[in-house]
Amino acid sequence: MSRPETPVERISSGSSKRPPNARVLTYRGKASCGFDVRPNPDGAIPEAGVGAYTDRRGNIHVSWDPTRVDVRENLLAWIPLIVAHELNHSSRIRAHASGNTLGDVIVSEGMADRFAHQVYPHRQQSPWDHALTKAQERAY
Repeated sequence: MSRPETPVERISSGSSKRPPNARVLTYRGKASCGFDVRPNPDGAIPEAGVGAYTDRRGNIHVSWDPTRVDVRENLLAWIPLIVAHELNHSSRIRAHASGNTLGDVIVSEGMADRFAHQVYPHRQQSPWDHALTKAQERAY
């Protein structure tokens, strides 16, 4: 059995394709994705204090709100789920397996959240994954 590959972290040279000092995780011989984490209250989901998106090249951008009182707790609670969610998007984007219709996006978001909760089954559930009560779900 072969050893699993380990990521090699490097600091970007500031090329025009990635922000300066962006963290890049590269798996030997495989496609890489940029990974940028920075304080940015405007990019954070208010309920979580953390937010992220994956751009069209598959690079991941994570924002967090440093003004929150509970910033450490929010980062510990949400970063693993958010990173797993965005890695799912990144892998699908880089494999050209994502679409851009409303239906494609709804399915993609559901798949990414499901993946994150499979990787971290004992983490809290995302509030947007359970927006309806059981009675509301039955009604639809």
